[in-house]
This record gives sequence, C-alpha cells and structure tokens, in this order.
Amino acid sequence: MKKVIGQTQTDRRGLGSTTAKWWSKIEGKEKRYMIIDEIRNKEASTRVQKAVQQPQQGQWTNWDTAIQRSLTWNDIWHMAPLTISFLIRSVYDLLPSNANLVQ
Repeated sequence: MKKVIGQTQTDRRGLGSTTAKWWSKIEGKEKRYMIIDEIRNKEASTRVQKAVQQPQQGQWTNWDTAIQRSLTWNDIWHMAPLTISFLIRSVYDLLPSNANLVQ
C-alpha cells in the first residue's frame, strides 16, 4: 500500500526531512525491523482511535486547545491542598459539572 501512496508527511518537520526505505531495496534484518515498525505504528493508531472515542479517557488526544499554564514546584508547594485538587481535576475534566454528574 505504501508503494501506491508513497511517502507522506506525518509530523511537523516538513517535506524531505526524512528518507524513505522501500521494501524492494532493503534486505536482511532491516526487513524485519520495517515489519515491526509498521505493526507498532498500526497498533498505536488503533489505540489513539479507541481513546478518541472515550470521552473521559480520550482527553489527552486534544490537549492542543488547552490553556498553557506554567507551574513551578515552588508555586505548587505554596498552594492550598484544595487549590491543587481543583487544578488537577479541572485538567482532567473531573469537576462536578452537569455533564460529569450525569455519567
């Protein structure tokens, strides 16, 4: 299938930043490693697809829209325990809201 599609961009590095390894041009152990990498990529894709379908467990898949907050250990050390609890629960969408109370 990859021979038909060709090499596609999968990250932000840009076009031409990686070299393609073609099945017909490699031999020996590299073929085995290529198969293993392909299976790992397929399994990782399956895990991400499954996580996206779960509303609570799949929250890590859309952190691009999260507000950036810089916390240092010194800030955390001086916070009240309830504030820390609120921050952690707000990040993982576990606060007692109407949507979460229905579940």
